[in-house]
Amino acid sequence: MAIKYAIENYLNSDCALYASSEFSPYIVENVYNGRPSKPLRFEGIGVAPGDVPEWICAELPYARRPNFTAIFNHNLTTLQNSTDVLMFQACTLGCPPASGFCPWDLYGASGGPDFNLSLADRIHADFKNLCSGEFDLGADYQNFRWAFIDSLNTNAFLEIGEVFLGELRSFSYAKLQPGRKDGPEFFDGTKITTHGQIWSNYYGEADGFKIEIINKNSTSQISELRTFLKEVKRAGGKFVFIPNDLFDYCFYVYLRNMNDFGSQIVKGLDQEFYSWTLDLRTLTEGVALLG
Repeated sequence: MAIKYAIENYLNSDCALYASSEFSPYIVENVYNGRPSKPLRFEGIGVAPGDVPEWICAELPYARRPNFTAIFNHNLTTLQNSTDVLMFQACTLGCPPASGFCPWDLYGASGGPDFNLSLADRIHADFKNLCSGEFDLGADYQNFRWAFIDSLNTNAFLEIGEVFLGELRSFSYAKLQPGRKDGPEFFDGTKITTHGQIWSNYYGEADGFKIEIINKNSTSQISELRTFLKEVKRAGGKFVFIPNDLFDYCFYVYLRNMNDFGSQIVKGLDQEFYSWTLDLRTLTEGVALLG
């Protein structure tokens, strides 16, 4: 069991992004806006006969070697139909409509793409996030695609709140302590009248975590938890959090506390133990607040 995390999303405003379709204002650029509640909405659900998926294709500014991808606040079903598809792909050639673009065949025929990874088994019922686990591309790539066919989706359209592509990392020695506090957080507009009537409207929801991490560190080095916290806050406080890498549950979270993270437990001549408290909240799902 290990804590995993990823901070930098390779999808950003420097990328060229393309989609098979989009329903304005739920456009493809929404997949990296840091607001899973404002998604990309495709016009369809993919077509199984002929393997014609809905897709997102990203051309990075330069070739990189990510080892992890995740999708947050999606409306995908558990893909029970044998013709359904959820595929992550990488290719040396470009995204359409560029000339010389990769032949993005779903199964690697027609000379491409170079890397295919099915994510269909990473979907869990009633859980709107999915993550790939670590993978090895074997080389640097500039072009990546996520392809979807969800033939039993009764919405008649697919929504993808946020797509993350980056580097999944872990601490050399950090243990998540038992007894963490977590649970859903709900957001609504509530009005109580002078006569005691309660009027409320549901707006959205998130999950909250208050966790304690015990970290061992050399007294001659800067604690890796301290370095991690600085990196997260400098990136706007948002990162991908996997509490236990034995299970494929991931969360896109915001680090809420601003100080008083660490408390020294034991200090020896060359080693020290610290307890670190992190107050996390997942980025809101639910109603898309446009603007």
